[in-house]
Amino acid sequence: MWGRTAGRVRRGRAGQVLIRAACATVVAAGAIVALPAMSSAAPDAPPVVQTDKGKVRGADVETRRVFQGVPFAAPPVGPLRWRAPQPAAAWQGVRDATAPGSPCPQTAGGLGAEPSTNEDCLYLNITTPKSFSGKLPVMVFIHGGAFVSGSGATYDPAPLVDQGKVAVVTLNYRLGVFGWLGLPQLSAEGGAAKSGLYGLEDQQAALRWVRQNIAAFGGDSRNVTMFGESAGAATSCMNLVSPTAQGLFDRVAAESGCNLMTTSLADGEAQGTAFAGQVGCTSGDVVACLRGKSAADLLNASPSALGAGFTPLYGGEALPDKVSTLLARGSFAKVPLLQGTNHDEGGVFVGTGTFGQVTADTYPQIVRGLWGDAADAVLAEYPTGSYPSPALALATAIGDAEFSCPALQASRLAAPRTRAPVFEYEFNDAAAPSLLPPVKGFPYGVSHGFELPYLFDLGIPLDATQQASAAQLIRYWTRFAATGDPNGAGTPAWPAFGPRKKIQSIETATAHPITADGFGSDHHCGFWEPIIG
Repeated sequence: MWGRTAGRVRRGRAGQVLIRAACATVVAAGAIVALPAMSSAAPDAPPVVQTDKGKVRGADVETRRVFQGVPFAAPPVGPLRWRAPQPAAAWQGVRDATAPGSPCPQTAGGLGAEPSTNEDCLYLNITTPKSFSGKLPVMVFIHGGAFVSGSGATYDPAPLVDQGKVAVVTLNYRLGVFGWLGLPQLSAEGGAAKSGLYGLEDQQAALRWVRQNIAAFGGDSRNVTMFGESAGAATSCMNLVSPTAQGLFDRVAAESGCNLMTTSLADGEAQGTAFAGQVGCTSGDVVACLRGKSAADLLNASPSALGAGFTPLYGGEALPDKVSTLLARGSFAKVPLLQGTNHDEGGVFVGTGTFGQVTADTYPQIVRGLWGDAADAVLAEYPTGSYPSPALALATAIGDAEFSCPALQASRLAAPRTRAPVFEYEFNDAAAPSLLPPVKGFPYGVSHGFELPYLFDLGIPLDATQQASAAQLIRYWTRFAATGDPNGAGTPAWPAFGPRKKIQSIETATAHPITADGFGSDHHCGFWEPIIG
């Protein structure tokens, strides 16, 4: 019966919003003290670099050279709110680049990003080794935060830079209602670009800046890897298929995988129209009315405290269709792709209490809210009696549906349609540090984002076992950035997904390939494929 009806079942809009709100709750719950503005150990002769808009002065910090708060676009304020990013203005003299720019507007920061109402936020940060020879591979990181929170400056790339000898760029992009608002009037104003992709356009503006300027910092402008985590992974994959991003990067890596879930322009515009009415912009020049509202008012009126529900829309020039559809057509950049998920992605969404207390009585209600018409089938596939608790049943279902199976589907779609290799992984390192405090009776497992402390300094100390695992992950990631292939001396061989459909299981200081069929069976992907579409 399920096989005959599954093709018609889709997750409801309410379920999508719940999952996205859960992502935002997780990054807020995992807040870490924000990184301080850098200071130079050697106050004399700080580094100065000429960019296309003027000179910037950074600082030497231990073994690294760091520039922060460099503008890559004009402040999207006033009449530039909900417009494509415009070029930054040039400046005279030497601009101080020793403190990060403001986070983009958000009501609760993720992983240390401060709440903000400052729309002047389109800045990036560059970190390189202090001494090196030749041109450095460039890694451009797109932060996560459920499309509603986060900041590039939160992620200190010292481990990647020190061990991998790469240049790392982190960046901000517009979030929530400022980054993803769809509205018929804004779509008319935007022409072919339509509306609802301002955050994605910001990322592309930053990538253009990198192409034009990174050579002055020692980076190889023809060897740029775009990589991201969570919402940053999803938008990295959107850029992979975006016609307006072609030629802006040479490789793509996505942590938590190529999430294929997006919202149509029509649905987004309907949501935006309802939002405009909610804030009193119902007649006359609706766009002017919205642009006249304060950032605080718009944030406070957003669908939840974290702005959940405003997410990227497909149907405009930058994202003409769903990611899965464009991958299936072969309409994507034919560059090396590395993407994958953590074994227990759903743990943090349930463990943080986003869904309240999950019991045998509440579990069916939660499942119905998430998966609508497919709920009865989900309850049969994930019965509470098969798991230590109803909470773990829910966490497993969320991880499989929202992360593991979309990633597998993305590899299966991309691999036969590209001339470049595809590498898929599953992060299975049980020793990885948690981003969240423990919850009695609920094991997070190897959950969402738990690989991040291996790549970035997030203020979480690593023991000797974790340091060995981090060194392996850094070697894989930075070799991929340098060559398009994660393989090299000192790490277990990692086969491409290709015809053999192998996935690398990355474990505690080791790794080995597993079959896609085994991975799919573990995560119930045969069940989820017709549901996630």
